[in-house]
Amino acid sequence: MKPTEMLRNGMWGDKFVITYSDPELPSDDLVSLAGGSVFLAGPTSREQAINDMWRCVAVRQLRAASFNGYIVIPEPRGLTEDVSAIIANRPRWEGDRLVWVQRVLFWIPRSKTLPGSNTNTEIGMHLGPPGQPLPEGMSKRLFVGWPPGTPDMGILRHHCEKKRVEVFSDLQTLCGVVAASFRR
Repeated sequence: MKPTEMLRNGMWGDKFVITYSDPELPSDDLVSLAGGSVFLAGPTSREQAINDMWRCVAVRQLRAASFNGYIVIPEPRGLTEDVSAIIANRPRWEGDRLVWVQRVLFWIPRSKTLPGSNTNTEIGMHLGPPGQPLPEGMSKRLFVGWPPGTPDMGILRHHCEKKRVEVFSDLQTLCGVVAASFRR
């Protein structure tokens, strides 16, 4: 098995990773006992291309940074050929979980295969309207980053700066900061 496949299978096998395949959410008591909850927001490979599955790396890095809580990933658990049912239910599934989690980690490795069109809208909702402060409570909940050289990030960088949201350029550092935020 290739290392990337091992990472992906490790993510799918983690009992504290919540995917589209998991219709129910754990109770608040279980989340508290586990150590919190994080949603991994950002572009998703529609073709489930292994090279574009950045979330399996993020799960490993959150675990390496001693985060033992629930991690929500907007992807199916396992490979599936029919994503139409998932796509039809996605807005409600993601919306419910984005409200439920304690932290939202946006990693945006924008590319030709991961354009991140929906991600632009999703992060805009978290940042709130231009000219207004970050929505209440969001400064402790929202974490944002993208790799150096990622194309078309100027507007998003501008809005993050205006809202005083730190932008990280390394996924490992971003995951470490999110994990540490639960220990404060």
